[in-house]
Amino acid sequence: MAVDLGTGVDLILEGLEAAEQAPKLVAMYGLPNAGKSYLMTRIKSRTESCGEETACLEGVANADLFKDMRDRPVAMPRVILLHFGDQRYLIGSYDDPAVLSQIILKRPIDLTVGIYNPRFQRPLQGEYDILIENPDSKKKPSLW
Repeated sequence: MAVDLGTGVDLILEGLEAAEQAPKLVAMYGLPNAGKSYLMTRIKSRTESCGEETACLEGVANADLFKDMRDRPVAMPRVILLHFGDQRYLIGSYDDPAVLSQIILKRPIDLTVGIYNPRFQRPLQGEYDILIENPDSKKKPSLW
């Protein structure tokens, strides 16, 4: 069941408090214009106000990033927010942060978060720890 944005932020913060391994990993899934970047900014603001260094990584996750996490964990921020501009699928792709984490780090992502705008998007497919309905997100102007 989907929750509103404010409740989703609170649930993400609770999940991060419960996460035991560092870095704490949150994968944000959603189609374009769902509000992923805005959500990441809100989470980063809240985690950093509590003293947790946080990185927002937008764009496609890649194996090199996860190899750095594995090989240089001390150099990583305590919280890493990963932006994935699509849905989770039953068969994950190799640029899906949850798949890369399992393959390279041998551990699951701490939280998988889906976000969508019900005004112009269908609910996301796949399984998420937290699913956020964000009717206030705005469509960005097309670059095409």
